[in-house]
Amino acid sequence: MSKDDKIANLEQENAQLKTQLSMLQSMLYGSKSEKRKQADIPDNQLSIFAQDKEQKTEPSQEITVPAHKRKRKSLYEQLYQSTWNV
Repeated sequence: MSKDDKIANLEQENAQLKTQLSMLQSMLYGSKSEKRKQADIPDNQLSIFAQDKEQKTEPSQEITVPAHKRKRKSLYEQLYQSTWNV
């Protein structure tokens, strides 16, 4: 490998590292929104939202539970209930 080839490779690597550094700095110090552009996400990083689009589940069945009323305990009863159960 000649000296010129080494210089060319180092300059190319330097340019790639500068690009990566600027991207990471913008992600770290840029806008804090979770709604990032798809272009900001590297190609080798998986998205957790990709599965949501692919997997459509059936709507869950709603279950109705009958309502009930309950007598509110007084503060006195709550504090001294353990002493009454002797």
